[in-house]
Amino acid sequence: MEGDKFTLTAQLNAATIQRFEKLLYSDGFPRCAIRLMSKLKDYVQDQASTVQQFVKIQQFKNNQTIESLIEKFIFQPCCKKKFVNVNHWFETTAMQQLQLFEILLTQFNDIQSSHISYCILDALFGISSSCNEVEEVKMSVLSRMVSMCIALNCVPVLNGAALWLEKCNTSDRQASLNIAEMLLADYCLLVPDLQQTLLDLCNCSPTFVAQLITAFTLLFDIKPGNSGSLDNNNYPRLPPISLMRIVAEWTVSNPHSFTVAKTTENLPHFYSSKTENDKMDCSEIHSTIYGLARWSTLVPLLYICRNEPANVKTIEEVHISCSKLQCGILQALSECSNHKEAEIPNKNSPPTLTISLNMMQEIAVDLQKCIQQVTTSSSSQNPDTDKLVEWSLNRLTQFVQVAFSANQLKFSLEEINNTMEALPKTRLWGTFIRLAKS
Repeated sequence: MEGDKFTLTAQLNAATIQRFEKLLYSDGFPRCAIRLMSKLKDYVQDQASTVQQFVKIQQFKNNQTIESLIEKFIFQPCCKKKFVNVNHWFETTAMQQLQLFEILLTQFNDIQSSHISYCILDALFGISSSCNEVEEVKMSVLSRMVSMCIALNCVPVLNGAALWLEKCNTSDRQASLNIAEMLLADYCLLVPDLQQTLLDLCNCSPTFVAQLITAFTLLFDIKPGNSGSLDNNNYPRLPPISLMRIVAEWTVSNPHSFTVAKTTENLPHFYSSKTENDKMDCSEIHSTIYGLARWSTLVPLLYICRNEPANVKTIEEVHISCSKLQCGILQALSECSNHKEAEIPNKNSPPTLTISLNMMQEIAVDLQKCIQQVTTSSSSQNPDTDKLVEWSLNRLTQFVQVAFSANQLKFSLEEINNTMEALPKTRLWGTFIRLAKS
């Protein structure tokens, strides 16, 4: 058949594309999606059979044509609205939408290379649609597909998704936030019994876990309001205790996963990437280790502010989770000098744990706000308040101390001492400064 001979790598003219579209329309959904996904997989594997060949790609052939085909025959059929094109239209049922998940997962089954999986994901979801409804479908499909892959232990998809999430965490954050929100609902809130599935994820795809943690820290960035008052209008959204338990277990069981050098700078984008001026410079401000340090330092105090003093059990659970999380953070920092090479190494990229002065200034300012709120609110009646404040200060000190020992601080000892000047002094901080100067 003519459709079987059609390849996305060939020189495509308008007549050839029109004939292929006509064939896809005649297939109907879901057969058109199956045919197109098969062509897309062959296309990617033909252009990037090895990692070395893959990273040399400057631009994928016919990417605008592929973008149009994907939108017409994979995502538009799943929209509630009918899309009419040359007297053809699709309107799928709920069962057909489930078939789409099956089609996507089936195409990934025999792919063992994470860079091939990444490229297919980037082709499917790597560009925003001009149609809001199509964009909603794409984000819903992506989030649910990743959730299903976790449940079904589809490692090739998860490894590819790890590379794709790394790109999103430093560019199109909304996509990674959608995935994090969906997984939080599926595995922590709606069905708590599935939490063990998330815990086991660290064994099958540690790189995905590392990027998912970054997405969670972006979702719960826990920044107090600019006014310094933690009232109901500007109170930060806090990570659920169930999520904190899972993240703490991940960091302790696999701390070296956060020391992997960045890989996405080496990966080609299926579609034209943003210009240098448009790219988001958020790799420094929202690194994984920075987000986790904010959690272990700020979350216990924020829970005190939000909960009644009598809710001792909640505060205790938060403290235990943060202590375990702190242990994982310190392990990761201590191992960063021996970080593992990524699948696609970039020798020019530093380890992702490097701490900037700006990061420490933000944590110090926000910690000061939390301490002021805790000591001036009704929560100050809690007999453990002073102890929890001291523990938060000591966690920040431990973080700086281990990062300093591992040569992961991008600033001088004098600069960090000035940054911490406004915070209450602890014996641990004084000991650290004295020993560091000696």
